Amino acid sequence: MRKEIADNFRKSFPVEMSDEDMEEIMCALDTSFRDSAEKLARTRPDDFEAIRRVTHTIIGFAGNVCAENLAAMASSLNAAAHAADAQACAAGMRAIVAAWEEYRAGIPS
Repeated sequence: MRKEIADNFRKSFPVEMSDEDMEEIMCALDTSFRDSAEKLARTRPDDFEAIRRVTHTIIGFAGNVCAENLAAMASSLNAAAHAADAQACAAGMRAIVAAWEEYRAGIPS
């Protein structure tokens, strides 16, 4: 998942980017995604305000690096929080935390 996001970002970015610059961007994404997934994992599915805050952050950083699938997942979760649908929030939160686990497997050690 991490490599796919990096490849999509490189294709979408209008300027040639060095590998070091690309890795710096991806490290920032690593941190933002980790922090957001950890916040969601600690959040109750009926804490709609907290979910909206976290998903707003995810939508922003995912959009910045062309991670369309992640942005779409966060947008769906955000909509569920706005609708005060705790069941849909719980499912969306599990999906984003699972996506983080998949993404984390691709972070170089």
